Amino acid sequence: MSKPPPKKDAKLWSPDLSINELTRALLGDYYEHVFWRPAFIRLLDRVSEGAGGNWMDNLRLMDSDGFTS
Repeated sequence: MSKPPPKKDAKLWSPDLSINELTRALLGDYYEHVFWRPAFIRLLDRVSEGAGGNWMDNLRLMDSDGFTS
């Protein structure tokens, strides 16, 4: 059984965070907000219906939050 994803920090964009508290991983919370969600939405907007095969059809069933989690 897989573990659920870790809970997101509610103060992700707080100006009170110190440099040591920031996430720097490529798949970290900031990249999710700044890069991955918008990229996923743009991908779905630009690929025509039926194109891309089954894997693209499966992606269309997800929302951006489900993709990045």
